[in-house]
Amino acid sequence: VWASVWQLSSDTTLLFWVPHQALGGWLATALLIDGAVRARRSSSALLESFGALLWSPLACIGLLPFAALRLLRQPLEWLRAWPTWTAFPLLGGLLLAFYAALRISILPAFVGGEIFGPLAGNYLLFTTLEFGLFFWVCRGAASGEWRLLWWIAGVSLALIPFGRIGYYNDFVMRVSIPALFALWLMVAKGLLGGDLPKRRRWLLAGMVLVGALTAGSEFTRSFKLFRVRIAKENRVREVPRVHALPELNVLYLGDPEAPFFRYLARRQP
Repeated sequence: VWASVWQLSSDTTLLFWVPHQALGGWLATALLIDGAVRARRSSSALLESFGALLWSPLACIGLLPFAALRLLRQPLEWLRAWPTWTAFPLLGGLLLAFYAALRISILPAFVGGEIFGPLAGNYLLFTTLEFGLFFWVCRGAASGEWRLLWWIAGVSLALIPFGRIGYYNDFVMRVSIPALFALWLMVAKGLLGGDLPKRRRWLLAGMVLVGALTAGSEFTRSFKLFRVRIAKENRVREVPRVHALPELNVLYLGDPEAPFFRYLARRQP
């Protein structure tokens, strides 16, 4: 990765590689933003949003600032949302039991020392090119109820690179899903609405086209490398014998003696 330990995945890249995490994060973010911007009351929106825990726990970390905004604008809604407070601990407990069954430990890391030291230049270049230019150009579209969302998206994207989890720093790639989605909503608002001057809309459109070149490589690679190979059933069942990327496959292999597999997901005789 050109920016050392950081990488933000484009929406197209997310759809190709981790659609389950992307779709869950986008839907949950849309629910929270819809309620915050339009003041739409829905006592189940919080539970629906954090249902994304089943798809991507890391994306749910990125949802927290947007959930806080929803709480500040509609505090009584949370008091009425008793299903959330009863279901959330059950859902969280189930996921904790599942991840506790991993054969390896995944520990978060803080890279602030590198950001304020040898990687300072990389960090500034990364934040500027990955989202900073879009954040600045579309600021005129972030008016009224969107202003605070604009700030939440920008500050979140600036702070997320301080953390690291995973072989390829999945923390940055996945926690950023909600903030990037919110930023792209404002980019679309700037392009399609009348909030920005004509010249700035043209500039924003050009930036989107340039940024789409990298995302377009996913489609090119898909067409060039497309093959139809239907695996035999016995090969599909041999997950532990897949050795293409052993450092990644180990993340999907759990301890059969862990409480999750002994009591909650017991193997059928």
